[in-house]
Amino acid sequence: MKSGNRTSVALVLSLLLPLVLANRAVAQTVVDTVGLAGISIEVATNPLTNQVYVPDFQPTTCLKYDRLTGKCTQWAPGWGELTAVNGSTNSPKALVPASGSYLFPVVVNPVTNQLYAAVQGGNSILVIDSATGTVTTITDSNATYRALAVNSVTNKIYLANYNTNNVTVIDGATNAITTITDPHAVNPWAVDVNPITNKIYVTNNGSANVTVIDGTTNTFTTVPAGNAPFALAVNPITNKIYVVNNVATNGTVTVLDGATNSTATVPADGFPFAIGVNPVTNKIYVANDGTNDITVIDGATNSTSTLTDSTAAHPRGVVVDALTNQTYIANEGSATITVIDGATNNLTTVTEPNAQGGLLIPTSPIAINLVTDMVYVTHGGSQTLTVIAGVAGTGPPDFALAATSASLTLQPGAQATAMIVVGPPFGNTVNLSCTVAGPAPAPTCELLASSVTPSATYGTATLTMMAPAAAAMHSLRRNSLAYAAWLPLMFGIVAIGGSKKRRVGGWLLSGVLLVLLLLLASCGGGGSQSQMTHAPTNYTVTVTGISGAIQHTTQIALTVQ
Repeated sequence: MKSGNRTSVALVLSLLLPLVLANRAVAQTVVDTVGLAGISIEVATNPLTNQVYVPDFQPTTCLKYDRLTGKCTQWAPGWGELTAVNGSTNSPKALVPASGSYLFPVVVNPVTNQLYAAVQGGNSILVIDSATGTVTTITDSNATYRALAVNSVTNKIYLANYNTNNVTVIDGATNAITTITDPHAVNPWAVDVNPITNKIYVTNNGSANVTVIDGTTNTFTTVPAGNAPFALAVNPITNKIYVVNNVATNGTVTVLDGATNSTATVPADGFPFAIGVNPVTNKIYVANDGTNDITVIDGATNSTSTLTDSTAAHPRGVVVDALTNQTYIANEGSATITVIDGATNNLTTVTEPNAQGGLLIPTSPIAINLVTDMVYVTHGGSQTLTVIAGVAGTGPPDFALAATSASLTLQPGAQATAMIVVGPPFGNTVNLSCTVAGPAPAPTCELLASSVTPSATYGTATLTMMAPAAAAMHSLRRNSLAYAAWLPLMFGIVAIGGSKKRRVGGWLLSGVLLVLLLLLASCGGGGSQSQMTHAPTNYTVTVTGISGAIQHTTQIALTVQ
């Protein structure tokens, strides 16, 4: 397969999407309704253990109200707990029993099976071992939590702290805390991670910018965005970040290039609220709360289209199943789910008759298990969790393979690297190898990791390519001493000519040599030694991924000049 002109997204699409589309079978259906003890505004899943986590709570309520003074004279304390739902049986149990604090937000690291829940008002984070139920409390006096994200590759957890200008970083191995403060940030609102580049992105809702954190050094850069940056989503394959700017009219999406931190602006609709990315098709889906429609962005061109579900109200959650090319939108005002078929843009509405509309506050009310293809939606009004079966018959597990660079140029003797990405979910080991095709002497290639296991997160391996040295490329060189060598030769020819006839011939020969000297001099500068530019030499680097009988390849066009 020749891929020199293809982007990495196209490669992933060509490998994976035909398999997906060929196995698509039936529409989505509600398979269960799970009753919860309290109100829930968020849900998270661990696809490796098939567990679903729902923080539910009851707010503080007034038991006795004095109408004369207009004050409550007796309060019933509120409580919060963390419920775990078994994905196989849909049976719930209290993982963290009820207490006087609300747990929000919640995130899971599927690799370590550790769950992280922020304690609202308590300046602390609970670290829950999902296998044993052991709970460890981390205290962070600077924190007022708003959003959580995890980098499963580095085992780091990131918390955006609202009403501050800082982000809390938890080392998942030691539970040590680091605080990153951006003086240009106001009200960090949402956080997301690119596990391939190890960059973390935080929207600052009160300062119209985004904080970009280097996960290796914890240094940061502040990048301008639109008004009221809100939700965001990352495409790790294209290294583009999409930031929703939540304004009432003429909402926008800021597209941030992860390589350069340059930005572009794409129009959305009224009050864009939530966003999701399909890294396989390079399509982005924006739920517009104010206009009850969905903006679809083509990631290759930044062109947009609008989809409308006439039954939808207040779309406030988006999840994407890249394997089946289906997108799910949670409509909190109508207790329905809009399903978008990414291949046709056809819409289907799934209604849960036992559900009532959720709380119209910023939430994450929908999640998906990419292994089982089950979708989970919370409904605060009815204190229920809706379980929806996704597209059935998606065939055997498969993986996507792509390179983050479609083409590279090297100088002789130099080297370059590219990241090889193996897409989840895929629980088996993928063995990697590389080859180089082209004229001898060819560059060499080497993979830092010969195998990866893309379970619930992306697997990555660094590919290093080394070009042959300049001498091996037969590059033409010149030396200023060579010019001096020509001069005695030319004048010597003239001096030894005895006869007129021989002198004429000598002058003719000397003239030819002089022209040759001038031509050589015109090929480059006058340094004592320099290299003449030789014609570029093209090669194709092929990376192969094999797991059992499944094999995929991705290619990089390499030019040496």
